[in-house]
Amino acid sequence: MERLYLNHQCLKDEKGQVASWIQVFKLGKFQHRFDELVIDDQFFEEIVSNFNAYRERLKADSFVVPIDYNHAGLADGEEGKAAGWIQELEIRDTGLYAKVAWTKRATEFIRNDEFKYISPEFSVEGDVDEFGEEIDGAFLHAAALTNRPFLRGMESVMLKTENGRKLMIEKIGKHLGLKDVSEETIVKAIDSFNEERAKWSEITETLALKEGETLSDGVSRLIADRDEATKSVTTLKNEIKEIKQSEIEREARGSVEAAEKEGKLLPKQREWALSYAQENPEGFKAFIENAGKQVDFSTKGSGDTDDSDGDPIKGFENLVDKKSAEMNPEDPAKAYAEAWKIVRKENQKLAAQYQRATRAKRV
Repeated sequence: MERLYLNHQCLKDEKGQVASWIQVFKLGKFQHRFDELVIDDQFFEEIVSNFNAYRERLKADSFVVPIDYNHAGLADGEEGKAAGWIQELEIRDTGLYAKVAWTKRATEFIRNDEFKYISPEFSVEGDVDEFGEEIDGAFLHAAALTNRPFLRGMESVMLKTENGRKLMIEKIGKHLGLKDVSEETIVKAIDSFNEERAKWSEITETLALKEGETLSDGVSRLIADRDEATKSVTTLKNEIKEIKQSEIEREARGSVEAAEKEGKLLPKQREWALSYAQENPEGFKAFIENAGKQVDFSTKGSGDTDDSDGDPIKGFENLVDKKSAEMNPEDPAKAYAEAWKIVRKENQKLAAQYQRATRAKRV
């Protein structure tokens, strides 16, 4: 199988460190001699898979695939010496990268700009390695430092910290799942993560999670506690309401019984009076204070109209009682008030006497 030689940029460390990451391939379609070469994600995956399998057969953690000078790896003497060794491969958004352990000599060449590009040596449709193992798919055999680039539009060679810094930013951005990768977006993403972590920390503290409890368990327990507390509060409110109602009824009974003893309420008015005294204690009190002694007209014959004995207060109130009894309303308080108005209108002279007498009585 024919091997293809493509020149590509080499990324360098500004301190001349022994190991550094370099870009070996970039995504795209390239014309090589009479064929079109397609470098895509599947191509990268084949390269990486076969590289890892070859490293296992080689039983080596380093010094796996050699890098020479100008593809002279098979030459004798100085020209055939290694410039470095590819130790790892990694697929990134911008291409396929290799971690290279450089020799001291190659490091000096790179630092002095004597070599500026890397050229991978690979097969694309299968091959056989030195162990006699058949290789399925693309395989990276070697690479070379060179100054004759084949690919265009690659990253420029720089002896600055920006190279390593850029790779690190890209790697961090990828782990954070960022589409637009920059130092600013990375800082924002980390700040957002810290804010969310603080919120979740506050939530877990509030839930007071027990050992072995999940967040869902804690929320369920909190909801159950809330429902139980709501139930208890509702029960307590009902008990307080019942106590208050009992006290209102007790006071109303006392007021009505006192009014009955004074003769200001008739037995037939008791139900109405109890209801009125509970709904409006102050109104009932005022009504009793202004009320005279009552006469039950239902115990008299049809010819009996009045037993006031000349007392205008008794006479007026007796007429009101009689009229109220005739109305037989569902609301006794309303009926009594309506009866009072009717009697006052029909008996204006007696009403005037009643008003004068009640004023004189209060004085």
